[in-house]
Amino acid sequence: MAAGLLICFCMVATTLLPMEFSQASPAALNQEGSFPSIHQLQLQQNFPDLIPPGGIPPQYIPLASGRDRLERNLVGFLPYWMGTSWQNFPPQLVTHVCWFALELNAAGGIDAQHGWPDGPLVDYFHSHGVPVLVTATLFGGADLATLLNSPTYRANACNNMLERMRAGDADGIMIDFEQLPASQYWNMLTFMNELRSAVDQAGVEDGRLYRLMVCTPAVDWAGSYGYSGLSDCCDALFIMCYNYYWSGSTTTGPVAPASGWGNYNVDWSVQDHLNYNGNRPDKLLVGMPWYGYDWPCLSAEPGTATSGAGTARIYSSARDLALEQGWQRETIAQTPWTPYLAEGWRQCWHEDTVSLGLKLDLVEIYDLQGAGVWALGYQGEWSEVWVQIEQRLVGEPPGGVADLQIELHDGGVRLSWSPLPGATAYMIHASSDPYFSPTPGTLLFTQAATWFNAPASDSACFYRVVGVIE
Repeated sequence: MAAGLLICFCMVATTLLPMEFSQASPAALNQEGSFPSIHQLQLQQNFPDLIPPGGIPPQYIPLASGRDRLERNLVGFLPYWMGTSWQNFPPQLVTHVCWFALELNAAGGIDAQHGWPDGPLVDYFHSHGVPVLVTATLFGGADLATLLNSPTYRANACNNMLERMRAGDADGIMIDFEQLPASQYWNMLTFMNELRSAVDQAGVEDGRLYRLMVCTPAVDWAGSYGYSGLSDCCDALFIMCYNYYWSGSTTTGPVAPASGWGNYNVDWSVQDHLNYNGNRPDKLLVGMPWYGYDWPCLSAEPGTATSGAGTARIYSSARDLALEQGWQRETIAQTPWTPYLAEGWRQCWHEDTVSLGLKLDLVEIYDLQGAGVWALGYQGEWSEVWVQIEQRLVGEPPGGVADLQIELHDGGVRLSWSPLPGATAYMIHASSDPYFSPTPGTLLFTQAATWFNAPASDSACFYRVVGVIE
């Protein structure tokens, strides 16, 4: 982790709409043995487009270079219904944004664009060196079979996605095809290779690098997804490591247990992908949920029977509820859950820094490409999620001091640290941004001593110390 010390950290828990997503009655498992994902359920809520039809053209701002803070990738979905929430989180802690979503149909056309292109969003992230991918979705076995069985429809889909990618100045495509029938195993790989070729050809023509990623299930019940072949043609497989318990579950339970709690959990999903993709961890992203499920249920006991469909709560809403009602931690899955009374018992199982940290730890344990998030913006103003990302994914700056300590001293604070081998001096940096990178503009002082007395501050102040090694 980059050296840094929080002197004062302000966290304000506020409501971010939409806070909750209503669900239909619990659906039975479909013929592929899977169930609607959170991506599908929330997209089908038909939230109004926040950008007029036709979208807002981008200004074609070149992708800024020089981003090197994150040691691994952090890929975040940004649903169209989250509006301009992207203005309120640190772009330096995200490596790729996947705008969500274009809705494909079985003939390869686009039924809904939801305000794409979003020029201000793309321009903003490009100015911060963050590539933006446009996501294309298609859900359901019948529609996927129709599309993938037809060379004509596959070509239509490729052409339409590439046209929309270019029109929005996006940097690639994320494919989110769910409930894939086992009969389409090879056709899916054929389609993804065709799309890879088309994306690469577009890159040659446009003189830029276009990326291709794909969503894969936490549990591939029917053996429909060829992880090895997808790893060959895609830059990353985004494992949707959530919805182990979902809106239609018959009992309450953790949405994304890092380990334990039954046969299936995030650790199992990562190992399953490694087993079937040729043990290529550099192709895998652990997708994390920034949401939880709130079920009506029969009692306050964990794992009790549900009495109706669960409601998805975004991270900020679930954390607000936990503060209001009081929460507990399930000791096997290490997942927080909140039992409370509201016309009968309810339980909300959600995430916090501990449960998210355990999933981020798997990135290091298995040496994965990185992590992912469903969905950016759901954190509201709970900045704790960014602290976890910084602690586990941010690389040590050159000469960074890792053991920075603080104590009150003469009305201010004293910083102290252990000597860094080879360092002849230390540069003390300060900023109001907890995620800042040291620059000449943040430099306070350069000295040889391994302590520094900082004056009192009326606002939040964050420090980093970097050794000068000659």
